[in-house]
Amino acid sequence: MWAFGFGQYNHTNGSQYYESLLNSNYTQFGDYANYAQLTLDFSGLGLPTTIYWQFSNMLSYATNGASSCATFIGGYCSLPSPCTSYPSLWDYSFQVGFNDYYYYEPAIIVPLATFAYTDSANQCVINVQYLNQ
Repeated sequence: MWAFGFGQYNHTNGSQYYESLLNSNYTQFGDYANYAQLTLDFSGLGLPTTIYWQFSNMLSYATNGASSCATFIGGYCSLPSPCTSYPSLWDYSFQVGFNDYYYYEPAIIVPLATFAYTDSANQCVINVQYLNQ
């Protein structure tokens, strides 16, 4: 994996802006630099500590401070109202790129809404989880 970012893609004019969340720092991530693992027995998206906090800050900005992200391993982010209350938030997505020749191309765009649901307390849960590095 050569690119991993969070941001927006405008389908109307093809413009995009993604802030990098790539774990490319070998000193910090060791053998897990540029590493991703897909598993079918995990709910949501798990991010290493540093990347989780970067995402948390970006989500807070995107929600005008309404989001709250857990500070414990396995925690997730939430918003105080149902997911339908945040229509502009669903313009955000993750972009995953697998080719180092063209930055972010070819890429997979994964909408943030993929990880969102309204829970029984009528709050919007963003199932992006905090993992230990």
